[in-house]
Amino acid sequence: MNILYIEEKYDFVVKNKISLDSALEYPNKIDRNMQSHRYAKSEINRHFANVLTTTRLYVDQGVRYGKKLDRLFGEPLVSFEQWFAQEYDARLGYRVMEALRNFVQHRGDAIHHASFGTYKEYIEDRMVIVRRIDTYLDPLELRKEKKFKASVLDELETQEIRITAQSFLGDYLEGLQVVHEKFRAATKAKYIEATDCISNAFVRYSGSAEDVIGLQAVEEYGPGQVKRSFSVLRDPIYMRDFYESKNPTRMTIG
Repeated sequence: MNILYIEEKYDFVVKNKISLDSALEYPNKIDRNMQSHRYAKSEINRHFANVLTTTRLYVDQGVRYGKKLDRLFGEPLVSFEQWFAQEYDARLGYRVMEALRNFVQHRGDAIHHASFGTYKEYIEDRMVIVRRIDTYLDPLELRKEKKFKASVLDELETQEIRITAQSFLGDYLEGLQVVHEKFRAATKAKYIEATDCISNAFVRYSGSAEDVIGLQAVEEYGPGQVKRSFSVLRDPIYMRDFYESKNPTRMTIG
């Protein structure tokens, strides 16, 4: 179940990023007037806040359930805190979004400026018209808020070119993607061992792995003396496998 909880939170991040990408597409129905653009910017801020909030869920619960897994495994296999720190040090986008997430939770909106543009792009030698909304942070505005991490602002202000907020977010999410890859690799052998044990138990006690919904595992003090018991179900296995196939980490979410 601990592995499933972490996979669920990663799925939250993926789905919210997909929703943000949709909001950043410049729809034909947006009128070219200030009110319409303000509404579109507000929607983008909402989606940014959703993504950043769910990344916090993933980070916090990854650390929590990772520690539980290490206790269950009896060895330190899951090193979320170390993995997150490595990506934080390696990626400017990671540092920017971590600081922005705290800002959004307690102070204000993620996006200060948005530009609505139409561009020509070539896909398989065919020209297509792409409508896109580019979003930007304003270091001057952020510096007015004393709580925003000063070292991150210093890094932002030294950038020679103006970088979109979604580019910083993409770098951040790619860092989380790398972490999730490491998590899956670290737990793979133990997960296979556990699922094989459960499948064998279903066969042993039911005659077929398909004709029973669940089993009850019992720990005894002695013969007939129950210390504790818990249900053994296959549904968490199915759900975990579903999330892994639905969200392959090599599929870029950044």
